[in-house]
Amino acid sequence: MKKTAKILAVLLTLCMLAAFLPMVSLAEEAKPWAVYDDGLLTFCVGVTNGPGIERANGTIVSGAVYPIEKIGSIAVGDDDDIFGINCAEMSWYNVHSDVTRVEILDPMPLTDNGWFCKFYNLTEIDGLEKLDVSEQNDFAGMFYGCSSLRSLDLSGWDTASLDELGLRGMFAKCSALETLNVSGWNISNVEKAFLMFYGCSSLRELDLSSWDPQLLRDMSMMFTGCSSLETLDFSGWNAPNVASLYQTFSGCSSLTALDLSGFDMRGIPADEEFLTYEAFRYCSALSSLTISENFRFLSTYAALPEAPHENGYSGYWVKEGGTHYTADALMQLTDPSEFAGTWTWETGTPVTITGAKVTVDTSDCTNGTIRPAVTVTINEAALTEGTDYTVDYTFDPETKKGTVTVTGIGAFTDEISVTFKIAEAEPTLDPGTDPGSNTNPGQDPDPEPQPQSFLEIIRALFRKLVEFFKSIC
Repeated sequence: MKKTAKILAVLLTLCMLAAFLPMVSLAEEAKPWAVYDDGLLTFCVGVTNGPGIERANGTIVSGAVYPIEKIGSIAVGDDDDIFGINCAEMSWYNVHSDVTRVEILDPMPLTDNGWFCKFYNLTEIDGLEKLDVSEQNDFAGMFYGCSSLRSLDLSGWDTASLDELGLRGMFAKCSALETLNVSGWNISNVEKAFLMFYGCSSLRELDLSSWDPQLLRDMSMMFTGCSSLETLDFSGWNAPNVASLYQTFSGCSSLTALDLSGFDMRGIPADEEFLTYEAFRYCSALSSLTISENFRFLSTYAALPEAPHENGYSGYWVKEGGTHYTADALMQLTDPSEFAGTWTWETGTPVTITGAKVTVDTSDCTNGTIRPAVTVTINEAALTEGTDYTVDYTFDPETKKGTVTVTGIGAFTDEISVTFKIAEAEPTLDPGTDPGSNTNPGQDPDPEPQPQSFLEIIRALFRKLVEFFKSIC
C-alpha cells in the first residue's frame, strides 16, 4: 500500500507540474512570431502551441508559424540590384505573394527592413503603430513592390536611428498607393534617398515640409514615375548638400508647381552634367518653379519642359519683372541673380493674325496638286504651321481658282483668307532637248514618219514619187 501511495503521489506531482509548465514557458519564452493562414499574415507575441501561437491573454493564432529573427542588413539580390534589397531573407517569404492582409496584434520591435517586401497582393495593414522602429536604422525596400496597397500612415514612427542609406527604395513600385503620411520624420542622418518613391504612380500628394535634410545628398530617381503626383511640398526644406537630381522628378506629369528654393547645389562640379540629367523630364504640367541662386541646372540635359505655345501661353518661361526665356535658354543661365526666383509660364493676349502677310506659292501646283505652299509672317517674323496657325484649302477645278484660309492658334487668333490660281501646265521637254525642236537627244532631228497603216504607206510612196519627179524636171 505504501508503495502504491508513493507512486500515486509522484504521478500527482508530475500532473501538477505538467499543468504549471505551460504558464512558466509562456512567461519565459514569449517572443514575436509571424503566423500565416488563408491570406492573413499575423504578427504576435507568444509561445508555440500546437498549430499556432498562444498569446499572453490565452488566445491562439492558428496557422503556419514563422520565427522573427534579426537578420541584419539585407543583401543585394541579383534581381533587385538597383534597390539594394533581397526580400527572400525573411522567413515568411514563401507566402509573400499570397498575403492580402497584415495584422499586428502585439507591440514588438521591427527587426529588419524586408518585412513587407514584395507583398504584391497586400491591400491592408492593421496595427502599424504597434511596431517599435526606434532602433531600426534601415527602412530600405520595406514596402517595395506592394503594388496593391492603397494607404499608409507612418507619421507616428520614431525614425531618429535611420542611417545614411536608410530610405532607399522604401516605397518603390507601390503603384496603387494613393495616400501616404510620413510627416514628422527625423531624417537628419540620411544621405541617400534614391528610388524612395519610385513608381508610386497613384500617389496624388506628398508633404515632406517637416523633414530636415541637412545631410541629404542623393535624390536620384526619388520621385520618378509619380505620374499622378499633383502636390509635392518642400517648402520647409534647408538642404545644403544636394549633390544629385538624376531623374528625380522624371515622369511627374501631373505636378504643377515645385518650390526648390531650399536646395543648395553649389557643391556639384559644373562639368558633371549627368547629376541633373533628366531631372524634370516629362513634367509636362509643371508651370511654376521656384529656385534660389544656389540652385544649378548644369545643362539643358536637366530637361525642363518647354512652356506651351497655345491656350494663351507664349511658349516662354518668365520671372516677374524679368526677361522671358525658352526652357533651354533658362537652363543655360549662369548668373545666379538672373535665374533665382519663381518662374512661370508666360501668358498674354493672343495676337490677331488678320494683319499677317500670307504668301501662296503655286509653282508646284501645275502637276495637279491643289495645296500650294503657304508662308505666314508678322512683322517679318515667320510663324509655324501647327503651332501658330492651321491652313484650310478650297479649290474649283473648272476655274483653277482656290482660297487659302489661315486660322490663328496658340498665341494667335482670328483668321485671314487669300485667293490663288493654278496656271495650266505647259508642255515640258526632257533635259538637253533643243527648245527649237521637239526632239529628244540622240534622235534624227527630222526622222522619217513611221507608217502605222496601209494608207500611210501609200501616202509615203506617193510623196517620194513626187519628190523624184521634181528632181528630174
